[in-house]
Amino acid sequence: MNSGQNQTLFLCTVSECNRESCALCRCCEENYCLQHLIAHTGSRKRALNCLNDEINKLDQQIKILNIQPAIENCRQKFEQWRVECHNRIDKYFERKIFQFHRFIDEKIDDQRTEIHRLQSEVDELINRHELNDQDFNSLRSIINDVGIEIDYVKKIYDQVNIDPLPIDDNLISINKPNNFKLNPSSLSIIDAAINHPQGSYGALAGNEKCLLVHLTPNLILMDKRMNTIQQIAWPYGVISSICWSSTKKRFVVIGKSSIYLVDGRNMSIESLKMMEKRKWFSCACSDTSLFLSIDEINPSIVEFHLLPSIRMVNQWKSPYLCAKDECIDHISYNNSTLVLMISNNVDRSVRMELRLSKTLELIWSLKFDIIRQQRKAFRCCSINSNEWLVADYQNRRLLHVEKDGKVKTIIPYDLIPCHVVLFGSNLLAVSRKNGINFHRL
Repeated sequence: MNSGQNQTLFLCTVSECNRESCALCRCCEENYCLQHLIAHTGSRKRALNCLNDEINKLDQQIKILNIQPAIENCRQKFEQWRVECHNRIDKYFERKIFQFHRFIDEKIDDQRTEIHRLQSEVDELINRHELNDQDFNSLRSIINDVGIEIDYVKKIYDQVNIDPLPIDDNLISINKPNNFKLNPSSLSIIDAAINHPQGSYGALAGNEKCLLVHLTPNLILMDKRMNTIQQIAWPYGVISSICWSSTKKRFVVIGKSSIYLVDGRNMSIESLKMMEKRKWFSCACSDTSLFLSIDEINPSIVEFHLLPSIRMVNQWKSPYLCAKDECIDHISYNNSTLVLMISNNVDRSVRMELRLSKTLELIWSLKFDIIRQQRKAFRCCSINSNEWLVADYQNRRLLHVEKDGKVKTIIPYDLIPCHVVLFGSNLLAVSRKNGINFHRL
């Protein structure tokens, strides 16, 4: 507290008190009369005592904290990764050894066949007592070639090239949690914007460093300053969804009935060979699995293990997930849970469900005050550690959903938001009808 020369110029700020102030509180910047100053000072002391109690509780928590179980769990995760890597190396080694032996056997068989043919041809010439210069020179040339091939096999050690196995130090990383507070006013400021060329698809996905978007005719990889890092032509048609796999170190891109892996380092595109053609619609990745939703009469979610190879392990169908007259618009993974955005084709309602990623057991369900007017998917993304941001294109707003399944904040949005993605720790990308807006949080 600090009394000043101008104290008589101000009245006490306490409601219904008309006394002149005698002091200005430097903590809250409010003026108080003597009576309310004493009460305010007491309340400030009580508040500080409460803060001190909370600090002491935190100090006690850190003193008794047993971090060993968490460390051991992480170590087991590292060990599992090492075993899987060793298995992959062993399988690669066995495959290359097999290819090597087959190559040598085929070379020797070819040379043995050629020698037998030469022997037969020479025996025939001897029996016929005929040998002209052309035959002689031809045989001599073939014999020389066979000799060169045999020398090649004898010196095979020098012909085998084995490059050192590169190890990227970023294969294992420790990500910091996104513990920012979502401020609705910050979304009113657009940090940067990109317009879509006609024919672009609005799906996008990011990781800690970059964002993958489609700006026809290319897939574009962008950094946090919205600069293009790499790009590659995309000739494969519709893109319905994109997600990032930290395990594969690749983006998963969902086409109309195909699945592609896009390497962010060299922008190579690999098409996954699936057992059957399905109408894939949305995707999400955990550390161990790829989840895909199917947009068919009987909507379902399929789980694929990522390592050592991508293979189907589970499938959940209606009515366990939803009714047959409903659509799974979007799925998103975070912290051992899956969020499902579900639209009802009869009453046109929209709801959000949180489920366990291992069993898809329902944790909570939230029905929004949305009446869908058009056949268009509702999307969302995870923010913080257990909260979500939903793009409500129907009402031009973003919905901030808390971890217990309640709407925390409704954020009006000037343009029509179609998709939202948090990439990095504080950059939000909002895909709109004709482009992408970037907001720094």
